[in-house]
Amino acid sequence: MPDFSKVFGISTAGIIHTGPNKPIAVPLRVEPKVYFANERTFLSWTYTSILIAGYSLTILAFGDTLSRVGGAVFSSVGVIFMTYALVQYERRLRMIRRKDAGPYDDKYGPYVLIGFIVPTIILNLYLTYRYRYELYTDAMDKINQQKV
Repeated sequence: MPDFSKVFGISTAGIIHTGPNKPIAVPLRVEPKVYFANERTFLSWTYTSILIAGYSLTILAFGDTLSRVGGAVFSSVGVIFMTYALVQYERRLRMIRRKDAGPYDDKYGPYVLIGFIVPTIILNLYLTYRYRYELYTDAMDKINQQKV
């Protein structure tokens, strides 16, 4: 029998074919550990997004004007992480309830999120370095002017 689960999004789990044109439906039981694993993954992603949001709030509260730009970008990345976690949790929950055979993994999502966070970190480091360098050059110019 051809596998229509990938074409139509229909789960064929629990159907046994005993002969020509005689499918027998067998109820499948989804163990609670599957639901708990989905919730653990969701909580792990949420924890990461809360850490990023906390870091952004620290930058926004204690940073200078220029580094607050980096804090605002970190804040948006934290919201993106939270949204991603919720979407993936709901998608997997629907698949579990439909008793889909899978796949439950996400091949591209973590790479996209890393693609958001790495440039954000680089931007924050650049802005901090630039601000500190300007302070240093201004202080050195004042010192040189006093010597003359």
